[in-house]
Amino acid sequence: MPFTPSHVAAVLPALRGSGSGGVRGRGPLVAAALVAGSLAPDVPFFADSVLPGCHRLGRVTHGTAGVLVVDPLLAVALTVGWAAVRRPVIGLLPAATAGRVTRAFGGPPHHVPHRDVYGLAWFWASAALGAGTHVVWDAFTHGGRWGVRRFPVLDHEVAGVPLHHWAQYASSAAGLALVATWTSRTLHDADENLTEREERGVRRTRARLRPEVGRAAGKGPVVEEPAEGLVAEGLAEARRTAAEWATGRATEPGQATERERAAEPERATEPARWRGQGQGQATIGSSDQRPSVSVVLTSRQRTAGITLLAGCALAGAVARCRRDRPAGLSGLIASVSFGAGGWLPAGAAALALATRRRTAAG
Repeated sequence: MPFTPSHVAAVLPALRGSGSGGVRGRGPLVAAALVAGSLAPDVPFFADSVLPGCHRLGRVTHGTAGVLVVDPLLAVALTVGWAAVRRPVIGLLPAATAGRVTRAFGGPPHHVPHRDVYGLAWFWASAALGAGTHVVWDAFTHGGRWGVRRFPVLDHEVAGVPLHHWAQYASSAAGLALVATWTSRTLHDADENLTEREERGVRRTRARLRPEVGRAAGKGPVVEEPAEGLVAEGLAEARRTAAEWATGRATEPGQATERERAAEPERATEPARWRGQGQGQATIGSSDQRPSVSVVLTSRQRTAGITLLAGCALAGAVARCRRDRPAGLSGLIASVSFGAGGWLPAGAAALALATRRRTAAG
């Protein structure tokens, strides 16, 4: 299927977003394994652009043995590969977008409840489940597969094209739309600083705390009267916190509210890779005490990285088209997709290597 990313749509019901806490699998399922598994069966078709002949393994990855054994192994490779290149790749995005992507997808590459045999078993099971959705989808959209054989009507031609072929591209387009919509909503949720319940609380406190709100918004710090006892001190702290939530401003000089801290990504405390100087830098951070995924790039470095990835994709597409010599639009789309996708990992690896070398040199 030329639109391999569309297969992610089949595992979306098993994923759940938690705002700035990132995307997780439902229950013990592992989100990264589900997504990687849904893509794994098509890996041989992309790898064929770099290693001719690999496409023959596609018959294995789309079979029962592939779903249970080979595809989970490929999912592990995809997950490890993404963990190796995600820092510089996310760093190519604009700073505002990069912050949202990091909060949503920049956490640990896999979320395993227990880092033992039990956790690894759920990673494997999640990858197999993702691969299974891929194989079932393809069974009804590719000629000669068991789904098409079971329902011969899918071989019926409409306008000279088999129904399963129409289903292939229609479902691919629908899947891409679902993935794009889900990603957009997830990034939007990651950018939210307050939940609906907190927003309602803010609206209620505004009516009760007009004096504190007025002082915090217009005249600087809120000056509290002396309070005696733990209860009084707690009430005073509650009033200050409520005033901060209601106005979005700190009530004491040199402090920032929770909303202000969440409005921009946190900077990593350790030296970032490819740390640039001057203007045009992109900063990526993560919150909620999750491992930091941080890269700082200058505009020149970001442009160079984008050019590198685009060049690899273009070279791969051209090389694959010259080799396959596709006759129709369908073949052209497949050659361009598999060629560009097959060479992109090489560009991402080169980008990550350049980042590491700069860090070592610095």
